[in-house]
Amino acid sequence: MYIVDNESIHITKNGNRIAFYLEGISTPIKMSNIEKEIIEKEYVDLDGSIKTAKILKIKGLKFDSKILDIFTDRKLAENFTKIKHEMYGIYCLIIGIISLVMIGISYGIIYYFR
Repeated sequence: MYIVDNESIHITKNGNRIAFYLEGISTPIKMSNIEKEIIEKEYVDLDGSIKTAKILKIKGLKFDSKILDIFTDRKLAENFTKIKHEMYGIYCLIIGIISLVMIGISYGIIYYFR
């Protein structure tokens, strides 16, 4: 069960629309949920001089903890993906046996009325 949020839909270069979801979280990632920080980093340039650059780094992700608790405590993903084992195998076996019996009877009738 995924929640669609219009603010979190991104448009690609070819016009497709995509949304990014983390496993176990039903709300998509949007830019307002990403905590960013700007850090200054020193590096050695090709000519050997030391330069500084400002780098935008992702510090963390923020989500509403109430929504996360609701979705993780209720185990919605397990409920939707759980396979219900009913008597489908037995029904298929019975139908297969009946089909084989009917085929045998039809061969017998064809052989008898030749």
